[in-house]
Amino acid sequence: MKIICSIISVLFFLAFVALTYLMQNNTLLPNVNSFPSLNAVIYSILIAILAFLSGFVLNQGKIEELKADTTKQMRKAEKSNIDTKESLDKIDRLNAKIETLEIALQEALKNKKG
Repeated sequence: MKIICSIISVLFFLAFVALTYLMQNNTLLPNVNSFPSLNAVIYSILIAILAFLSGFVLNQGKIEELKADTTKQMRKAEKSNIDTKESLDKIDRLNAKIETLEIALQEALKNKKG
């Protein structure tokens, strides 16, 4: 997705450059006796639209990349959280077994003394 967005943004930039080249003889600055030509206004609007679209598409590629990275990090965190819970469960079971063995040992020692 990032590559596609980058290519589209470069195409928009090239269109921007082409329109700028075409507009070099047309100016938006009015002369004392005239208004800007219609071609200059249209080119300026097209340039503004292409500049906006190229920035939007380029940023959209970055946003998609960040979303993918965030999803990967969340999955990794969930997996480590599950592993931690499993490890804690194993520790609790081992502690319970140790307590049971300690009680059994104490009972055996009481029976042996008595």
